[in-house]
Amino acid sequence: ISGGYCNINNNVGNSTISGGYQNHQSSGSNGTISGGYKNYQDNGSGMTISGGYCNTMHGAGSVTISGGYQNYITDASYSTISGGYQNTLHKATNSTISGGYKNELTESQFSAIVGGCESVISGFTASFVLGSNITADRDCTTFVNNLSITDIPTSNVGLPSGSIWRDGVNLKI
Repeated sequence: ISGGYCNINNNVGNSTISGGYQNHQSSGSNGTISGGYKNYQDNGSGMTISGGYCNTMHGAGSVTISGGYQNYITDASYSTISGGYQNTLHKATNSTISGGYKNELTESQFSAIVGGCESVISGFTASFVLGSNITADRDCTTFVNNLSITDIPTSNVGLPSGSIWRDGVNLKI
């Protein structure tokens, strides 16, 4: 513990609390809490909380919460919550919640929720949500509330197969 006030490290091996107030490391190894208030790490390895307030990590490995409030990572690996409020990452691998409110990513891998609120990815691989109140329902798909595409080509000449282009008023693929 190199600074801050009322921080606790319960003999967690090779771990650091750099500052902040009432941060707590309970068990595990190689964890870091850089600052913030009432952040908590327990039973994991290589966990990092950069700051924020009341963020929690439990049973996770090589995961990061960059900040925010009441974000929660449990039983996950190689995953990140960048910020936001009350986001949950559970049993996810190589996945990200970049922010927002009450987003949930569970039992998934290689997936991301990019902001918004109350979106869910559960049990899918390489699924991505951009928006709010969206529930992913399949692998390898990007889900959005609305999509606006500008400067759509007016011909398919020179475009790779599968590209979107416009023929007068109609969209073509």
